[in-house]
Amino acid sequence: MTFSNQTLTYSGIVILLLLLAVSIILFDTQSIFTEQLISTTTEQTEKEISDYLNPISKQLSDIKNDRIDNSFDYTNESGLNKYFIPILSSTPKISSIKYFDRDGRQYLIYKDKETFVSAFRIEKTFNNEIVWKRWKDASTMVGQWKEAVEYDPVRVNWIKYFKKDARTDSIFWFNLRGMSDFSKGEIDAVTFGNSDSTNKIFGLAIGVKANNLVSSIPEIKLYSNPKIFLLNHNSHILPIIANNDGASRDVDRAFTRDNIQDSVIISFMDNWTKLGSDSVSFALNINEDKWWAQVDPINMYFSKLQLGVIITEADLIFAYLFNTYLLVGFLLASIILITFIFIWKKKKAKAISTSRLSYEELHQFLDEGETERFELKSSLRWDYREERVNKKMEEIIVKSISAFNNAEGGYLVIGIDDDNNVLGLQNDYSTLKKQNSDYFELHLRNLINATFTVRYTARKLVISFLTLDNKEVCIIKIAKGEYPLFFKTTDKNGNKMEKFYIRSGNSSQEISTLTEINNYIGVRFNNN
Repeated sequence: MTFSNQTLTYSGIVILLLLLAVSIILFDTQSIFTEQLISTTTEQTEKEISDYLNPISKQLSDIKNDRIDNSFDYTNESGLNKYFIPILSSTPKISSIKYFDRDGRQYLIYKDKETFVSAFRIEKTFNNEIVWKRWKDASTMVGQWKEAVEYDPVRVNWIKYFKKDARTDSIFWFNLRGMSDFSKGEIDAVTFGNSDSTNKIFGLAIGVKANNLVSSIPEIKLYSNPKIFLLNHNSHILPIIANNDGASRDVDRAFTRDNIQDSVIISFMDNWTKLGSDSVSFALNINEDKWWAQVDPINMYFSKLQLGVIITEADLIFAYLFNTYLLVGFLLASIILITFIFIWKKKKAKAISTSRLSYEELHQFLDEGETERFELKSSLRWDYREERVNKKMEEIIVKSISAFNNAEGGYLVIGIDDDNNVLGLQNDYSTLKKQNSDYFELHLRNLINATFTVRYTARKLVISFLTLDNKEVCIIKIAKGEYPLFFKTTDKNGNKMEKFYIRSGNSSQEISTLTEINNYIGVRFNNN
């Protein structure tokens, strides 16, 4: 059994892709070490968080310098709005800004859709209510309302709580709870300054929504239930992804079981403390699931901050193999696509249209004359010059069929001469046992079968008849061949020989040298 170059090329590509897919799967599955996976994941997450939070830390430092230089009016709500609303409007990462000072001023502004909501109060005048104002921009208020509260929203005086940190340039990270439950789900960058003119301490905070921070970490989407959190300078947890609904309202929550509702985080806290609170990865067995945890320092602007990541072993392996799955899926899709194209091309090459030439199409060909795709023959076997049967003429028909096959296919019409005179097939019929088109077609097919096989005739030829000027003509439609055909004949001495013909212009031309034949076949058939 022989295979075409096209089939061999297809088979080679498919086998290569399959071997590549299997090799990738075997290599990746044999090189999985879970402690490396949690370490790599933590490093990637640390970089994403650092890239997200560092610009916010830098902007907070710039705001502090503006406050020290008295670049904005901090004594009233209007002055604070004029300074902070443009910052909120131009910085999508920031969800809220807070200001507080030693004189008891407490100010909060946050984004709410396309507007900004602010509250301003002086602690010594607090009377269990907050006045909220909604702003379209820094100077246009579109609404206001009051909210009654049963407790001082700032339970611990911020300046007193942070007194030991207030005279540094550091930026601290907390979960601030002040004035409203809006701050839930936020982590805050906090810094303190000292006004040279009044020598009074003030504080500034920028809030970042944890869910916005999560969306900046594409790797997290591959995990079903990750636990991601920050550890601030006091080693207190700032949840990014964790169950923490029951946490206290203190400004900075202590690192205790009482303030965390997530069982995985609780288990982590116990193990991390026992193992020395370093950045080594370690395993947790919780409810029949194996989790892996790691804590790494984050490279932050003027901040001491650590990142904690806890992920199930199953999720780590899935995420590691996800790219492998994509690559293997791409390879399999490529195989399917290549197979589809291969089958389509094979069918296209094998299938010859069963449509027959109409009168209009035949007349159009006749008007254009003989071409590379169209040839006329007076008869199949009747010699009009000698007025007798000439079997050499049958060889000419077979030769023309091979030439069309070896080129681009075409139409061979029997019964019309080179001058478009319709001669018909009656003279050919008279030489046959049965004088009709059916027996003519049978005789024609037997000639072609004997030279090119029954399979070729059945697959590549369509033979039909039309009546012109009350005379029948035969139309042979030859498909573009899949493989070369050699015309078998005999020389003057009766020796059998093979010749190779192609259509060139309006005639069938022989390629006689072996080198030319091989070159033509290499270009015409090997590139099918």
